[in-house]
Amino acid sequence: MENFGKLLLLVLAACIASLFLRGSPFRSLAALSALAPALMLLVGLLRPVGEFALRLSELSGLEPAVFQPVWKAAAIGLLSQMAGSFCADAGEQALQKLLELGGIVTMLYVSLPLYEAVLSMLQRLMEG
Repeated sequence: MENFGKLLLLVLAACIASLFLRGSPFRSLAALSALAPALMLLVGLLRPVGEFALRLSELSGLEPAVFQPVWKAAAIGLLSQMAGSFCADAGEQALQKLLELGGIVTMLYVSLPLYEAVLSMLQRLMEG
């Protein structure tokens, strides 16, 4: 629970820095310097999620190849959304939409092995 307090303080520091430095060329730099540790804390919060997914993978008996596309797609989605947000902040809405579309297409591509595994499982079930 203490991580959430730290996150709140860091986000609040970024907002205050952005407010006081309005019109300054260092506004974004000050906000990013306060948000970078917040991002590191958030990544640390993902550790239990990864451990749970690993445990789930072991208990289910499914191959790791089934879970890899899900993690890859989630990472691609997060990265394309963040990059799109940066483009939107810079006033480049067309580039933002292009990045989001590219992220969606890439997520579909990395998920193909999962779709193929589901299709082969359905074929085996239909054959009886």
